[in-house]
Amino acid sequence: MQASDQEKSIDEDLFGQKLKGFFIIFLLFGIFYSNTLYSQVIFGKVDLSKSDLTNDVIELRGNWNFYWTDFKNPQFNPGISDSTILVPGSWSKESKYPVIGYATYHLSIKLGENTPPLAISLPIINSAYSVWINGKLSLQVGTVAKQVSQYESSLENSIIHLPDTSEINLLIHVANYSYFSGGIVKVPTIGNAKVLLERLYQAKGMVNFFAGSLFAIFVYQFILFVLYPKGRPYLWLSLICLIISLRSMIVHGGSFLLPDLFAEIPTELWKKIEFGGVYILGALVALYVYHLYHKVARKLPVLILVCSSFVLLLVVVVTPQYTYGRLLDLAHAIILAGIIYSFCTIIRAKRAGNHEAIIIFYGLFAATPFFLIEIFLNNTIRKVNITTSFTLFYPVEVGLLIFLGFQVYLLAQHYAKAFKTLSTINVELEHKVNERSKELVETSLVKDKLLSIISHDVKAPINSLKGVLMLFNKGLLEAKEFKGLSENIEEELDKTSALIDSILHWSKIQLKGSAINNDFFNLKDLIESNVQMFKSASEQKGIRFEYSLTSLIICWDKHILNMVLRNLLANAIKFSHHGGQISIYVKKESNNITIGIQDYGIGMDADFIRIVTQSNNVISQPGTKGEPGNGIGLSLCKEYLTKAGGKLLCSSKLNEGTEFLICFSSSTVKA
Repeated sequence: MQASDQEKSIDEDLFGQKLKGFFIIFLLFGIFYSNTLYSQVIFGKVDLSKSDLTNDVIELRGNWNFYWTDFKNPQFNPGISDSTILVPGSWSKESKYPVIGYATYHLSIKLGENTPPLAISLPIINSAYSVWINGKLSLQVGTVAKQVSQYESSLENSIIHLPDTSEINLLIHVANYSYFSGGIVKVPTIGNAKVLLERLYQAKGMVNFFAGSLFAIFVYQFILFVLYPKGRPYLWLSLICLIISLRSMIVHGGSFLLPDLFAEIPTELWKKIEFGGVYILGALVALYVYHLYHKVARKLPVLILVCSSFVLLLVVVVTPQYTYGRLLDLAHAIILAGIIYSFCTIIRAKRAGNHEAIIIFYGLFAATPFFLIEIFLNNTIRKVNITTSFTLFYPVEVGLLIFLGFQVYLLAQHYAKAFKTLSTINVELEHKVNERSKELVETSLVKDKLLSIISHDVKAPINSLKGVLMLFNKGLLEAKEFKGLSENIEEELDKTSALIDSILHWSKIQLKGSAINNDFFNLKDLIESNVQMFKSASEQKGIRFEYSLTSLIICWDKHILNMVLRNLLANAIKFSHHGGQISIYVKKESNNITIGIQDYGIGMDADFIRIVTQSNNVISQPGTKGEPGNGIGLSLCKEYLTKAGGKLLCSSKLNEGTEFLICFSSSTVKA
């Protein structure tokens, strides 16, 4: 008995070591660096004449001109209008207009000279719209009309090429008689047309990758349900995979692959499929855990969750989207209840002596933060607009893949145990199983080779299982209970192995760094342009900038320096008190440049300085007026400066202020 307990302890320690690397790998799927900049639209106007649009993409956030129940003439070009609305945002949430109706959005854009071919990306507009550029119709999605009888909805991502002119008069007619939130609900962006197209194709490709992966797992889990006598948990898990897969190809921000393939199917039906699937997820999660641990699971909470989800699904079937869409937060509550029920049931199973329950617990625990992020970003009570340079994409898909990884690990354990019972039939088989098990244990101890561990510890058991099945198919083994399973299991193992190869290949691509690009530029102009960018934010808090700069031509990586300056200035404003001051200075000693940014705000203690400059995560805390985070993270600033040959120094005292120094050497300096 003691030896058995010791083996279990060793197995749990090894699994804990694998868990850390496993979680990090899948976390990489959800985080992408984006050099998207943020430009404040004020009273329907934005000046981008000084912006470098060669590689950067700028978000057109802010107050656009807005005219409710009025389709303005395409030639319409107002001055400063007092009728504005926040973009992105639904007109029913931002300005309390009715959900159903029509309106005109207007934006004047000033561009610089000698810009590359530009375009505007419109991620999503609910639910039919036409776009006019300088009085000419550039795009029409769906049928825009004042009467519902003439209206036809359509949801799609659009990229509109802009004419070669310094003034852009953008007019958008929008009608919504179907969706539960009308208007421009995702942020439009402007930039190099080539860059925007590349981003769109990359995003669609990634969504289709996730959707295809989950659909393959759905097929695999459903086959397990059909073949396994007690396979109900696989049924519910396969349906969860199917729903998330379909959702990825239909949902806002997704690839819209299915609507594009089946254009004859109305948008309303796609939305019913999307929302109907989401509304029953809470019940499916509870059913999965209930049938997985039915001996200890409580039945009443499952009945309540199933009945609630069924009622929501019925509402989806019989009502239009602008009605059932308002129940999204209720569906989120049911999903959260299903997750809580799952945690409680898994804990009860572990206490009842089910040692495998801890693996499912770890999987659900690792995946839940991603589910919570998805719920937080899509709640209808409080609209969340992310303006940081780092954004978490595809959280629900990443979370589900994380959980499935743990479930696959558990299945691998089951198969290993099942095939060990056949070892007495063939001595050679026993030798191979023992050899493979020993190899797995040895490989799992190599902590500094994360990708090798994942590749071996996931693929090796599957390859071993495949080898056993091949022996069985050749008639070298006799086991009646596996006779009907062998061919199907072998086929699915091939798919799983191919999927893992794709995941590992993608991970290696994401881990590659970007090159350093040094070029000549005027440091004074760069600093002043960044100060000008934060003019509105500083004026709102009564903060003044103090600086006296002279022209200084240097040769360095402008993009990295610009990124760090933006982050430090944003933090200085964020943590300064109302009416405060921010000092900026530049020191030059030979080819050594030092840029100082000093604020007199809340400051930091030594421990917090260490956390924000050394942590691998983006640390965010509210500012002096509750401002949310809007930077890329000081640790990442420090990392990029170091990569470019510079360094970031910080000195601070609580309640006295903070000073950051950007230090680097320029190969050429001209005053």
